[in-house]
Amino acid sequence: MPHDPLQGAMEDLRARLIAGDYADLPALAERIEGLMLGLRRSDAARLRRLRAQAIQTAACVDAARNGFRAARRRIDEATGRAALGTYDSAGTRAPLGPALPPTRRV
Repeated sequence: MPHDPLQGAMEDLRARLIAGDYADLPALAERIEGLMLGLRRSDAARLRRLRAQAIQTAACVDAARNGFRAARRRIDEATGRAALGTYDSAGTRAPLGPALPPTRRV
């Protein structure tokens, strides 16, 4: 079976996400969008293959996005820009609330 150009572009996208090579992602996204214009003329088998591959690629995109968010949080914590917080016994972080005003004992 000849190599599907859209499938190849999605493989390239997934490989770049896994490798952390984000520089060419905008151009690659445009290429994929252009190739998607021809999907209406596709047979059901091709669409099933592309759908399965798109699900895998979406998982990689989600993982990359979550990694960026985690890195941003760590940078904010390291530079003092994040709110102070505590951790419970399950390891879940909760931000500290506003400090209570000092009370005066009489």
